[in-house]
Amino acid sequence: MHPALRLESISSLPTVSLRRIATLAAGGSLEHLKKLRIEVISTRSSQCIYFLPAFYANLNPANIPNIADLEEQILLPAVRSSVERAGLSLSALLFLDETEVTPQSVYPYIWPRAWAWTNFLDTYRYCNPHPHASGTPEEIEQLTLHYFYYIGRLHRHAQTARLMHMAPGLRVFLAKIWGMLLEEDPSPALEDLCSFIGKPEAISTTTHIEEFAEGCGGTLSDLARLVVKHITSATIKIESEVSRTGLFLLHCGLEFVVGRDFEARYHDFYGAIVSHGIVAATIHAVNALEKITINGVTAVLQSCFLLLDWSFHVGDRHRWTTEALEAGLLRAIVSCAAHQCAPTPATRRCLEKLLTVALPPSLVYRSILSVSLGSFVAVKDLVQNERFVQSEIFGEWQAFKDLFQERLKMLTRFNSGELECHRACDNTTCGAIHIKTDFMRCSGCLSMYYCSKECQRRDWMHGGHRDSCARRRKLHYIEQQTLTTRDKSFLRALMDHDYMAAKEEIFYRQVKFMRANPCDQFYVVFDYSGGGVSITVKSTSDNPGYSEEHWEDYTSREEESAGRMELHLLEVGGFGAAYWMIPMRSDSSKIEEGLERIAATAGLDKIQGSELQECPRDIRDAFGRLAEEQDEEVVYIH
Repeated sequence: MHPALRLESISSLPTVSLRRIATLAAGGSLEHLKKLRIEVISTRSSQCIYFLPAFYANLNPANIPNIADLEEQILLPAVRSSVERAGLSLSALLFLDETEVTPQSVYPYIWPRAWAWTNFLDTYRYCNPHPHASGTPEEIEQLTLHYFYYIGRLHRHAQTARLMHMAPGLRVFLAKIWGMLLEEDPSPALEDLCSFIGKPEAISTTTHIEEFAEGCGGTLSDLARLVVKHITSATIKIESEVSRTGLFLLHCGLEFVVGRDFEARYHDFYGAIVSHGIVAATIHAVNALEKITINGVTAVLQSCFLLLDWSFHVGDRHRWTTEALEAGLLRAIVSCAAHQCAPTPATRRCLEKLLTVALPPSLVYRSILSVSLGSFVAVKDLVQNERFVQSEIFGEWQAFKDLFQERLKMLTRFNSGELECHRACDNTTCGAIHIKTDFMRCSGCLSMYYCSKECQRRDWMHGGHRDSCARRRKLHYIEQQTLTTRDKSFLRALMDHDYMAAKEEIFYRQVKFMRANPCDQFYVVFDYSGGGVSITVKSTSDNPGYSEEHWEDYTSREEESAGRMELHLLEVGGFGAAYWMIPMRSDSSKIEEGLERIAATAGLDKIQGSELQECPRDIRDAFGRLAEEQDEEVVYIH
């Protein structure tokens, strides 16, 4: 035990009267403890350190009522006395600490007792004789905060802080305090709380997350809402008044989320935070820091972009990108790269990943291209900043911008109506191609189109649609959560454009596959994971992720089409890969026949290179003639 907490130190008090009061108080006299507390408040001298043993003795955890028998015990005078004495002692210790009488070296000894009683008094308020314990909600809140003020002061001591992080149930209490403090103006108490939540030890197990969630409402959604509110509140404070305090509060809120390695066991927590708007809140924080140069801003920016980096890997990428761009992500990237306080290496890596991994694949979506246009306009002047032009990510920015401008041209053509949407009859024995408005749509699955009722009837009776209609309806519903009808139409137009630009290379890869796998069906993958398109040919035995029944439906329809359907898959890969089957339909089998002819007649040694340009001239000419034949004699659509 620390010497200052030993009962013998009471003998150092200057008067017999004080020594008597302190001794009786330490022995459990409620009357004398009240007198001692009054003495503490009125004396305000260094001699008050000798009162510590009395208050420490009255926090003995052995006096905490037995929870199982609480209803009966609380009626006993001795039990009520021990509860009241503990409350008085906590209050007195807070006062002594505020007047800087208490040496911090006693904190590790006081902490276990202070927490045991604080937890009891806050949990079982009906046992607490303090008048505020059964008062108005505001009075109860003030009493809870009063208990926290002392805990917050104890946490300032490093050794005590380590003990606190191991205390079961503490995070439940802190989460309640967190919610209360966010309703008030920033205060030293909030800073004390942030010094806890901003440490990696705040969350080191899933149990810790569960405790925080319990304290702020009971669910991960409640905790997520609180975290986003904290970051938003700190950002507002920074916008109204630049200060180290605001920066500290923001940094701690961010570190609560990213202060440890990204781990799968926390995935539900991450998902809840993303669903409650952490992406937009973080981007707003970055933009609020655009012109702030006080010490510590680079660390806060790093936390912001680390959070954006991991949030990209949680949930729906399409939704993430839309939310991020609408919140000002491009401005955040540019302003951070051009910041007077140079970004850290970790921040630069995050910026590069955003420009090369996260954002480019999303430019296949019409809706995201539309949002991106406004974002590029918003940073038109900012990108002229010399610091940005000289930054290490400027090359990645230019590549992303070039890709955007290329896709924007496609979008302009699409919006103008130049790329008219066509459909092929999904009765594969028919396959008639007309503009989309000439077709009827199946009212069951909402995804199959027919040129006549007779074709719809035949496909239902003989084409397998009766078995697949319900599955297609489910898939249609899932796709609707991400893509609008216009988005889907734009994907078809984009794939059609890229197919026409690379058709001879695609022919070559198809023939190469046919020579290597003469008995296998294949499909063509248009992979936009890197932004630009990468085209490969795969065996249909390599299912990209559809259900077995759904994939069987696609492959069987291709077989039944008599060479008038090719399976083309648009893929946006990476974490949470998205893919859409967009078959190419044609009005004749000439292309398939041409590919089979080349595969059968070309010498094996001539179909060996990895690219078409590595082939002999006669092979390249054969593919060129086939491409011309397709353009002149075949109607084909995606």
